[in-house]
Amino acid sequence: MLEILEARGDLIAAAERRSRQRAGPYPAYCAHIAALLREADPAIDADFVADALLGVLRARLFLHQRHERRMPLERLVEGWEDLVRRLLR
Repeated sequence: MLEILEARGDLIAAAERRSRQRAGPYPAYCAHIAALLREADPAIDADFVADALLGVLRARLFLHQRHERRMPLERLVEGWEDLVRRLLR
């Protein structure tokens, strides 16, 4: 997802501004991540954590991190992976 944001972040940010949280591809992303979380840890509040993890992948935040804070894409990828690993320990 971060690579898609890198390539099309402006377009995705514009689409996010026009859509509601439960419109477009968001419900599918959320359901998929929640299913993976339940598989990894049946005790986890998968719906809440899926929303929290997807919040980190919002296009406007990504663009802010990349352009305003000048974070390299590699740092964002490693940070997201680290967040998930620590969450599922």
